[in-house]
Amino acid sequence: MKEKKGSLDKLISSFESPVYKIAEGLREEGYKIAGHMGVKQKNPTHNMVGILKEREPIQKSFLGIKYNANQKAFLLGTLWINNEERNADEDSKWVLEVYGQQYKTELTRLVEKLALPYNVQVETILSRKTPREETYLSDLY
Repeated sequence: MKEKKGSLDKLISSFESPVYKIAEGLREEGYKIAGHMGVKQKNPTHNMVGILKEREPIQKSFLGIKYNANQKAFLLGTLWINNEERNADEDSKWVLEVYGQQYKTELTRLVEKLALPYNVQVETILSRKTPREETYLSDLY
């Protein structure tokens, strides 16, 4: 008896997806992981990974008391492993959307290095000239 494509096969293949190894490699390089809306998360989805770069806290002062305030991380890009609209396919071509001209070369080199074991082409697209900011869940409501 053959099971329908998309049920158990889909669940198993999502855990085998290269996106988990890519996310691990990004973390090793000092980046954080985000979902498609730019919200920081522990694990990527099965078809994409957002790339966040933490920013240094800024020093502020209130009534003469100095303190450090965290800044939202920069969302530098999104790597699409599987996405029909973007022509990304796990087995042949991944699409890297970059947000921020100054990060294009850095991210392209990094993702191409991480993609080497998978023998896939990486297409880089500059989506925005400036980086986006991380989204907090509270921003969505």
